[in-house]
Amino acid sequence: MMTISYFPKPYNNELLYSVIARYLIHTLTLDYKVILDELFGKRTVVATVDFPSHLNKFCAHISSCLDIPPNDVLENHTLFPIYKPFLPNQRLEKIKASCLSEYGGNIHTRLGNAASGISYPKWLKVCPECMSEQKQTHGEYYWQRELQLKGVEVCPYHNIFLFKTNISYHPLGKHTFIPLTKYVQLSKNEFHENEKQKLFTLSRMYLDILKSNLHKPLSYEHYSIFYKNLAEEFGYTKGRNVKHDEIKCRVISYWGKDLLLKLDPYLSKLDQWLIPMFQKHRKAFQPIQHIIVWQAFGLKSFKKDIYFKWIKKSRAKKSPQKVSVGSQLYGKDKQRAQWLKILSDYPELGVKKIRTSIAGALYTWLYRNDRQWLKEHTPKRKKININTRVDWESRDLEVLADLITLEEKARHKYEGPRRSVTWFTNGTKHRSYLLKNLNKLPSSKEFIEKHSESIKDYQKRRIKYVLQTKLQNENEIKLWQVMRLAGLRKSNFDQEMIDFITCIAKEECRAVIPFI
Repeated sequence: MMTISYFPKPYNNELLYSVIARYLIHTLTLDYKVILDELFGKRTVVATVDFPSHLNKFCAHISSCLDIPPNDVLENHTLFPIYKPFLPNQRLEKIKASCLSEYGGNIHTRLGNAASGISYPKWLKVCPECMSEQKQTHGEYYWQRELQLKGVEVCPYHNIFLFKTNISYHPLGKHTFIPLTKYVQLSKNEFHENEKQKLFTLSRMYLDILKSNLHKPLSYEHYSIFYKNLAEEFGYTKGRNVKHDEIKCRVISYWGKDLLLKLDPYLSKLDQWLIPMFQKHRKAFQPIQHIIVWQAFGLKSFKKDIYFKWIKKSRAKKSPQKVSVGSQLYGKDKQRAQWLKILSDYPELGVKKIRTSIAGALYTWLYRNDRQWLKEHTPKRKKININTRVDWESRDLEVLADLITLEEKARHKYEGPRRSVTWFTNGTKHRSYLLKNLNKLPSSKEFIEKHSESIKDYQKRRIKYVLQTKLQNENEIKLWQVMRLAGLRKSNFDQEMIDFITCIAKEECRAVIPFI
């Protein structure tokens, strides 16, 4: 394994992407793949701003000059801590394993970014005040991770708008590490002065999450209870129902649709993500979605206002009460007896009717606590015998009558589509079963076979239609003209067709002009 003699020490909250970019400058190396070979022992590693992989190999390669564990890199120099409070422990462990291993292709999928509808930041961002401090303190610039988060548009330290750079959040070169220098182009963002304070609070909330250092991740269940409690505390519930429209109005009133739209178009579509947030959580929401709701409810500190106050309350509220075995058995006997009495009182009803109109709560209790017994004492589904026998003989006569009527109406008409088997079956009111059951209708089948057109018959009918309508007043019938008006190809004009046209022309005393 190749080891290196020098590697720069990462600064506080500096992205690993930035540290590698500084290493490139310090060693005056122009070839990115040489850098990858030195640091990872592999030239195909992708330059990633937020969630790099191959951390085990990276730390092993730099161990001779800088002793830093892979977990420290993940916690202090990537965006991993921002997602820790919002993902279940099992998912976090898989993401962590992918970052440490040599395969990181599934990291963003496991974060839920791909399915969330929220886009990634487009450009890396900087604060001019932070850059000035970096230059004074360290003599160089670097990319700060807390400024690259979705929705961070104001510096959480100096309360000034950030500048967008011309460096892409997803590097245009797959293996390109671009350092922050004074030559990077800066441009102002599109936010207004009256939006600054809200965006500053949002940035501070992100910073608070980064510093929270949670040891135990929170589950979907914790957040389900948390948002239910939040709605109750602010009076947005009626019984067991959440007043989603009033919560939506609160969020819009605080943020405004224009600001949500500028942060991300998907965030302005509140019906698609805000309502599920106040229901049972079955998937992870993005950090910015949580922060938008927290701010709208006046919560400003993750640790103080959310984790300690609300999440602990959620855990305490969810802690199960101890029930003695005797009381459980007694409860089961009582519920079973009640269920059996209902079955004897209403023998004609099925389980669905009993569950929806008579004993819904009882059924739910038994289903949760005594499911096997309930299955054994559920009314059997009654089979309803439907007489599906059909008198095919009379049905055949009925269909035949319709087919005759259809044929008589079309007999003297030369226009229209080909009168195939499908045309006959679709033209009657029996189309739903006629084609599938044609063998059971012998008379109808014989009639259709006798009167349905072949392709050649259909072509002749089209020629007749042209001769009697569009070329009716022509004394000379030109074959090329007939062919074009009838929509036929020259390959279809065999001797049989020419003889057919000639025969009609003789009857009408008209001349036929052959192809030239």
